[in-house]
Amino acid sequence: MLQQQSKAADSEGSFDDLMASLFVLVTHHSLTQCQGSLSPIVERLNLLCQHSEIEHYPEQLKVLAKMRRLWQTKLFDTQLSAIVH
Repeated sequence: MLQQQSKAADSEGSFDDLMASLFVLVTHHSLTQCQGSLSPIVERLNLLCQHSEIEHYPEQLKVLAKMRRLWQTKLFDTQLSAIVH
């Protein structure tokens, strides 16, 4: 059982590494407005919201969930705009 949990934790990546990569992506997007960074941002937020360590940070989960909705909306708007135009 512990080996399965360890393997799952290894495959999902370090919580801190995911947070750091999210910060890099959000910073990159804020500086460049690169639409290509939207999908990876949403992906990182999904991984963080589902991470096994998030149960230790319930307030952070609330913030991450709000951020995920915001970035999903941005991504959706961008995709919709590409279809319409």
